[in-house]
Amino acid sequence: MRITKSAFKPETDLLIPVFQGQSPEGMQSMFSELSFQLSDVFKTDFKGETGEMHIHYEAGRRFFFLGMGKKTGFGPVYKTARQFSAKHGKKLKKSLGLYLAHIDVRPETLAEAVINGLLTGTYQIGAWKTDDQPEHPLSHHEAEIQVYHPSISDKNFVTLANRALIVAESQIRILDLMNTPSNIKTPTYMAEWAEGSGENHGFKVTVLSDDAIWENNLM
Repeated sequence: MRITKSAFKPETDLLIPVFQGQSPEGMQSMFSELSFQLSDVFKTDFKGETGEMHIHYEAGRRFFFLGMGKKTGFGPVYKTARQFSAKHGKKLKKSLGLYLAHIDVRPETLAEAVINGLLTGTYQIGAWKTDDQPEHPLSHHEAEIQVYHPSISDKNFVTLANRALIVAESQIRILDLMNTPSNIKTPTYMAEWAEGSGENHGFKVTVLSDDAIWENNLM
């Protein structure tokens, strides 16, 4: 997975978050560089409500307008992006552009929340079922999210992109651990999981035997 900052509008399918109160008519001038006209039906019907989605098709590309609701905080934005990724993963490709040029309030926070949500949404809830689960396009090792917002500095972008990726990977590991069947998630399994995590992330793990637990008054 690569997360990059694009100096120009990405020539890929685009995800365009829209908050309630952002007028489609007003946004049309901002989106003039995308070289298409928003339909009158879209202008009338699309309200930007949480989870609302409209797909515009133009020149072989998909433009996903995703309603974010009224709240601009990290949590609500992350949740909406995660639900979008989980629900509509089959519509996505390995390369996705995130268009934020029309966002002027805390664009770094919004970008990080959306990226985190998109990546966490790749987790397959049914991963432990017998049937093979289709791979989410954004979980592929060649997947890429290209972020377009002219005012986000390169330094800030590197920080937010790395943090979003690391946090999402950790969240997915925890989700997978939670969903692991109890007949597999034995104490030995948990100890090995913790040791593996320590090796991968550079922290010390001490596994205590049953006797050591009693000797240290941990029971």
